[in-house]
Amino acid sequence: MNIIWDFGGTLFDTFPVTIKVFREIFHNYGINLDEDYLKKLLKKSREFAFENIKEDFDIKINFNDFMNEYNSIESKYSFDQKPYIDAVNLCKLNLEKKGLNFIFSHRKKSKIIKLLEKNCMNDLFKDILTVENGLKRKPSSDGILFILEKYKLSRKDTFSIGDREIDICASHEAGIRAILFDPDRKNLKTEADITINDYKELVPNLII
Repeated sequence: MNIIWDFGGTLFDTFPVTIKVFREIFHNYGINLDEDYLKKLLKKSREFAFENIKEDFDIKINFNDFMNEYNSIESKYSFDQKPYIDAVNLCKLNLEKKGLNFIFSHRKKSKIIKLLEKNCMNDLFKDILTVENGLKRKPSSDGILFILEKYKLSRKDTFSIGDREIDICASHEAGIRAILFDPDRKNLKTEADITINDYKELVPNLII
């Protein structure tokens, strides 16, 4: 099988660092953000979370300025982000079965590569695509279609794994199956073909 992975919240548990950075920034504005409230917003996107917080607390800051500050602070904690061990095991098993692993993410490719190298994972992926390749962000299917076409992948032998509904939408628009990773067991409303709470549910075999 061929697996197209999302990165943050799917392959790596990036939420703790993202939450830490958001709370640190808004604390400077005198706002103490509830972790559950913040995590729910971040399940959509960082921009969605920012815009909702900005509106709820009437903060005078634009998203670009916020992201400049965010990126500066995040760099201090970037290596605190750890992979889901069973996701790593699934990647290795897929390679053993002659499958291919890919990453498509909105994150900077250099940051992704550094984290993969630090965790000895850089050899697990055939290719890493980001918006820096000129591809539209999800829910656009641009990135997935690019991978399918570049590597001549069969749609019936390819699926995606992501933690947000935009991952599911992008995959279905591209004509492939999609798995929603829901580690918090929120029983999210989804159009995903399968929802899993733990990668152990997929490790025994790669047939979905």
